[in-house]
Amino acid sequence: MNIEEKENSLLVKNIQSRVKSSFEKFGLVNTKLVVAVSGGSDSQTLLHVLNSIKDDLSLTLHGAHFNHGLRIPESDHDAKIVETLFNEYNMKYSIESAFLKNLYQDTTSTLETTARKFRYDFFYKIAAQEKADAIILGHTYDDQAETVMMNIFRGTGLQGLQGMQIYTTRRKFKHSFAVFRPLISTSHKENLSYCKISNIMPLEDPTNFSLIPRRNWIRNSILQSIKKFYPNIVHSLNRLATMSQEDAHLIKELVDTYWETALSQNILPSLNSHKSISLKITKLVNLNVSIKNRLLRKAYFNIAGSLENLTYHHIEQIVDVLNGESGKACSLPNAVEVINEYNTLTFYKSHNDICDPKKFNPIKLKVPGETILSKEWSIVTSYSSDSSQQTQKQDSLSASFRASLGETSLKIRTRNSGDRFQPLGMAQEKILSRYFIDQKIPRNRRCCLPLLTSNNSIAWVGGKQIAEWSKVSQKDQPILLVRLKSNRLQNQT
Repeated sequence: MNIEEKENSLLVKNIQSRVKSSFEKFGLVNTKLVVAVSGGSDSQTLLHVLNSIKDDLSLTLHGAHFNHGLRIPESDHDAKIVETLFNEYNMKYSIESAFLKNLYQDTTSTLETTARKFRYDFFYKIAAQEKADAIILGHTYDDQAETVMMNIFRGTGLQGLQGMQIYTTRRKFKHSFAVFRPLISTSHKENLSYCKISNIMPLEDPTNFSLIPRRNWIRNSILQSIKKFYPNIVHSLNRLATMSQEDAHLIKELVDTYWETALSQNILPSLNSHKSISLKITKLVNLNVSIKNRLLRKAYFNIAGSLENLTYHHIEQIVDVLNGESGKACSLPNAVEVINEYNTLTFYKSHNDICDPKKFNPIKLKVPGETILSKEWSIVTSYSSDSSQQTQKQDSLSASFRASLGETSLKIRTRNSGDRFQPLGMAQEKILSRYFIDQKIPRNRRCCLPLLTSNNSIAWVGGKQIAEWSKVSQKDQPILLVRLKSNRLQNQT
């Protein structure tokens, strides 16, 4: 074996060893993987490496190729070649085609952004269908540099300076999985050499040399110009990404600490799929701007599921609401609303803010037993002869009543116009809407709050108070215990 052959063998073994070590480091052993393959040198290197190490790591591979339909008939030809490739590796695969030029015209996004969205949605869908543990992407050292540079041009903060993470987690289509980039420390040049040494014929996309797409402009023009003065610019940008990730990790730990302090724990049940996050305004107003903004981003992320389309301008809007008067609100991307109300800043999905009583049919309770109210809430009833189990405290998810209440028609419903309620300890009834105001129940939660009724009279405002007339009046009297149970309590704030 001559020197060149030794060097070639060493390069192949080195890349395979690095990828294998990365999989072991992140615990991706004995897993099912969706491998994204475009057919280019990077993804073909990835596919070849994974097939070389799959037996050692007990990996099950499922190929995925998305045909954007931007270069007809070339892109169709590429899809057929990738399909042949999957068959040669004797692996299962999924291929999907779209005509993005037509779809792109129906959006306000750039063609690049639209293509990325459809491509990733396809990968997510396949990962969910196949119950995969991870999606494997072929991004490289050069891709990372381009991403950081592009984010700088957009006016990014620390988030964008991190570039792409080697390992992240996602939940899409009711399935959780990792997104893993094992070639992020491997250069495009190394992958080209790997393909040549391994007799792999990668596909070439001629649009990669066009300067119209922003990433191509950065790759083929901007970075090439910078290299004349700073030859190590790609390495420098990758180092910047690594340092930014390290700093971001430290800041995240700090933000998580403040999050627990700022999070409002006033739990209110809901009869729809309402999900909201409430932060205590008193805990936010005097915080460091950087920490405060990250808390707001985290609250938004918990409701929207991503930070896509959220800009610094939107954060400024949220801060205006935070510093404004009670009742001030704003609308954010992905149908998220924010409102300043009762000393809390509440984030919620706008299409979930109203529970129409006309669309909610009263639910008759099983006594004793458990009754499902919604996807997130159920109600449990039981009898007890031990009156010491009484739970008549305000803001509780449990309540106790005189046992005879169980012999009446007990139902759960939402509020109706003209409802009246006699809170525990009060001699007179009051209009239910006034009670909600007095209790500082946010407006977007009032229509969805479960009301326990006995013969249509309100015996309990779920999560708040029981009625005076329904209380246990004598010691040693049998009682009816009613408890609201949440399957997603961590999301109710």
